[in-house]
Amino acid sequence: MKATLLSLTAGLIGLTSSALAGTPPAYIAHEWGTFTSVQGADGAQLVWNPFNALELPRFVYDRTKAFGPEMLLLKTNLAAKQRLETPVIYFHAPEALTVDVSVRFPKGTVTEWYPRADVPSAAKPELPAVEWKGLRVIPRTSRDGKALASRLPQEQRGSHYYSAREATADYVTTSGKPKESEVEKLLFYRGIGNFDAPLMVTLPSADETRIVLLNTSTEALRNLFLVQVRDGEMAVSEVGDLAPQNATTGEIGRAQPLATARKQLAQKMRTALTQAGLYEDEAAAMVKTWDDSWFAENGTRVLYILPSAWADRVLPLALTPAPKTIARVFVGRSEVITPTIEQTLAAEVDRYSSDRIGAVANVRSLGIGRFLQPTLQRVLAQHPGDEAFRARGWELVGALNAPEKPAALSAR
Repeated sequence: MKATLLSLTAGLIGLTSSALAGTPPAYIAHEWGTFTSVQGADGAQLVWNPFNALELPRFVYDRTKAFGPEMLLLKTNLAAKQRLETPVIYFHAPEALTVDVSVRFPKGTVTEWYPRADVPSAAKPELPAVEWKGLRVIPRTSRDGKALASRLPQEQRGSHYYSAREATADYVTTSGKPKESEVEKLLFYRGIGNFDAPLMVTLPSADETRIVLLNTSTEALRNLFLVQVRDGEMAVSEVGDLAPQNATTGEIGRAQPLATARKQLAQKMRTALTQAGLYEDEAAAMVKTWDDSWFAENGTRVLYILPSAWADRVLPLALTPAPKTIARVFVGRSEVITPTIEQTLAAEVDRYSSDRIGAVANVRSLGIGRFLQPTLQRVLAQHPGDEAFRARGWELVGALNAPEKPAALSAR
């Protein structure tokens, strides 16, 4: 009897000690994002600037809002080899807990984020690029969680940002007084970096139908897709996986109507993302976020799943307390500037000296979009010392980026 009482007392002391220690509940964290690079047909990875970044809601923080316009560090003002596009982190917790989140970006800079976070004014490789301290995770099915749904920030104007919310995830709130805290269903950030993607893409043939893919990393690249969009059609080729330090050759597939091929590829990408570790609704939210960009922009590109070990080196993530499980799923996008596009743009730069309106209209019809600047850089490199050609090229880019003037009102 005495032994039983001692055993029971010891058990109660153990339970009390555990409760006092505040052992956090187990939780799951899932992250997705895209690394976008631009490459020439020779495999050279380019420093580039999209000029017109994808629109974000006004409530999202950026460096100008955080540090003042004198910083001039908005992503659209910076050229880099990599665009770190829309990583989001979801949380799934059985009960409320507090988490510290820290993301380092040794060769890059975080340029936008939400909710409120600690971001250094000057990036340092050894320090966090963005931190959320004392973040509260509130289960969506709890009474407190259900009360947070109405506090999610929303704007009338559309944005791809909101697609990420369509995944089922728990709420996160920043520390501070209830009325001052910010609420979301995810952590969002974006940035730029100067390092090479692990995939080198080259076009060895003049007809541009064969594409050579080289994996320069020490881990396998998964689920490679060759994608070409042109004139309302899409051609897709599945390459599969590519072993480390290996090369393979893919052929541009048969073109189909864009709507048909787009739907098929979206389903294949959702499957690949789910196999990589995301929940099905998270994979669907990622594909919906990038559907217009991955599948509808004119051009030739390779989409693939990056190794999680590569992402951990390039973008180290620390969660305290550590989650029970974590999945980090990043898509690599290698946009390829083909010789045909370069030659066509060069011809329009020449045309611009005698037919400005026609040159602008012709370049717009190419659908180069946010990859215009690196394409022009490739073209200018082929005309060394031709200052007149260079000046015309940048004037053409300026005209393309200028707001279109409304049609004149007819005289009454």
